[in-house]
Amino acid sequence: AEIVVAIERMYGGIDSFNRMVRGKIMREVLSSLSRQRGLVPYRVMATGVVLPGIGFFFFAVSWFRHASLATQLAFGMYMVTFVACAMPLLAGWSLEQGSRLPPCDGPAGLRRFWRSHLSIGLQSASLFIFGHASAAFILPLAVANTAAVERVGLPASVGG
Repeated sequence: AEIVVAIERMYGGIDSFNRMVRGKIMREVLSSLSRQRGLVPYRVMATGVVLPGIGFFFFAVSWFRHASLATQLAFGMYMVTFVACAMPLLAGWSLEQGSRLPPCDGPAGLRRFWRSHLSIGLQSASLFIFGHASAAFILPLAVANTAAVERVGLPASVGG
């Protein structure tokens, strides 16, 4: 009841509040849903990041064509998460971090500018290598190959 009284006091009645919600607010919400919210357009991410990743997926799957089914399944899941999750997320994270950097202010700031971008690239690579590769590749393959005495897709006899 208090809410209705407050709405009537603020908007002059329930009908004018409903018109405002169904008119102005609805248009604002719908237009915000259709606007691009990402730093990079979806098409650019799909063609520039995901499509090359799909090619790499098929190339990399051939590395394990003679491995056990468990290895192939674990590696297939890794590659799916790599192409569909890790690459776009890390690219977006890197872009977000880069957008927070101050602009290059002439020759004096050039070294700081490149150092900052290199730092972002190294952080992104480290997140991928130590995060995604370890959690989604090395550990599942080790578990999948425990019964066959294989580690990371290689027979135990290889290399020693």
